[in-house]
Amino acid sequence: MLSWDKHDLDKLAKIHFENQLLNNSDELKAKYAQANSDLKMKIEVVEECLKHLVYNKWDDMTYLWNLTGFILMVSLDLKIYIESILFAEGYGKRELHFKNLCVLIYETSEDIEQLIGKKFFEICEKYKISNDLLENLKASKKRLSNFKKDHSNSLKSVRTIIGAHRDHDFLLQSEILKSFSLTAFVPIFTEFDAITNELSFPLGKINTEAIDKFAKLLDNTK
Repeated sequence: MLSWDKHDLDKLAKIHFENQLLNNSDELKAKYAQANSDLKMKIEVVEECLKHLVYNKWDDMTYLWNLTGFILMVSLDLKIYIESILFAEGYGKRELHFKNLCVLIYETSEDIEQLIGKKFFEICEKYKISNDLLENLKASKKRLSNFKKDHSNSLKSVRTIIGAHRDHDFLLQSEILKSFSLTAFVPIFTEFDAITNELSFPLGKINTEAIDKFAKLLDNTK
């Protein structure tokens, strides 16, 4: 049995959720529009910095800034998918976004955990990044690990059965899609969104500190 079965709420709770969503739809859409606009600006800044870093073959800095760009892009994708799920109308549209989002979260949770690994911390040690920043990042990474423990199997099932690697079992696919409900899954999706937001904050500060120390090292070699 998939782990989200335990998240099923009674019909009154589901009706209440749908009503709350309807009553606050304009406010929610405005918040998503602002968040997406802010992320677009951050992504463009990281992109310009990365082009400069790659051109000069500054590999350590490229690794750090590439990681930040990756997480910002994931965060943007998440927000677009979640908004699409919340406000989708018409047969099958919400379910389509649901399975694509499950695949995205499963794949990127694996990627992020690997990218914030041995090589990342070796670079941070090399440039003597502040312990406070690293501890904040480790706390966020721990939250990601706990998220994976709670939801990875369920997300993988969607990915395997109806997502990126589809099994040819129509009845099972249909059963999973019918089990999807906003009240059960939106908290899971928004939790992962919150984790990516949380990770991007110390990573941005680490990048700034690393660049400052890297620039001083360059000056000393002139």
